[in-house]
Amino acid sequence: MAVQLSGHALNDAGHRVAAVAAVPTRDRTLLATGDNLGMVMLWDLATGAPVGDGLPASTGTAGLPVISATTLHDGRTVLVSGSKHGSRLRVWEPETGTVQHIVLDAAVTCLATAGPDLIVGHERGVLGLPLTPRPTGADLLRPRTT
Repeated sequence: MAVQLSGHALNDAGHRVAAVAAVPTRDRTLLATGDNLGMVMLWDLATGAPVGDGLPASTGTAGLPVISATTLHDGRTVLVSGSKHGSRLRVWEPETGTVQHIVLDAAVTCLATAGPDLIVGHERGVLGLPLTPRPTGADLLRPRTT
C-alpha cells in the first residue's frame, strides 16, 4: 500500500522527507517523517493527512535524520530522533508534546527500539538505553497493590 502524503502540508512546512519510521499508538499506526533540519511530522496512513503539529526543527539534532518509535509498557508512545554523526537525541511523546533530551559521548549512526529500550548504533559500537526508569532494588521489594 502506497501512502500519499499531503503535498500541501509538506510544502507548507518546507519538509523534505529524509527518513521514515512506523509509530505505534494505542489505536493505530502512524508514519513519522524526518528531515535534515530536525523536523519530525506524523501522518495518518489511511488518509495521508498530517497528525498534530509535529516536532519542530532543532539545531542540536539537524542533519541526516535517524528516527525510531515504540510503545512503552504503560501504553505511551515515544519517538526518538536525532541525526547521523550527531550526539544529541530528542525523545518525544506526541500525545503530550513532552520532549526530553539525551546527550551521548559518541556520534550516532542509527537507531532502533525494542520495547522500552532504545538501541543506538554509534561510531564505536552499540549502546542500549532504557526509555523508562528501571526499578531499583527497593522498588523490587515493595509490595504491589492491584
